[in-house]
Amino acid sequence: MAKVILSPEALRDLESIHEYISNDSEYYADKLIDKIIHRISILENNSLISKVVREFKNSLIREVIEGNYRIIYEILNERKITILRVYHSAGL
Repeated sequence: MAKVILSPEALRDLESIHEYISNDSEYYADKLIDKIIHRISILENNSLISKVVREFKNSLIREVIEGNYRIIYEILNERKITILRVYHSAGL
């Protein structure tokens, strides 16, 4: 089982996502963040279930998708994964 750590940038991303959505609905902002956190937690036992991020050309930098959000992470070793960024896929 790997430990998943959120980088400071990823934490800021989640805060920004929550703040933006909560302008319309605090409930839906909370719900989306919960879904993203749940998706991230799956990586603890399944870090290789996702695809490699082509832009980085590094097999250890991967992404999972939750709704319209890309969760970019790096596998540091068998026991540690760092979430690098979380952002809306339209931000490409």
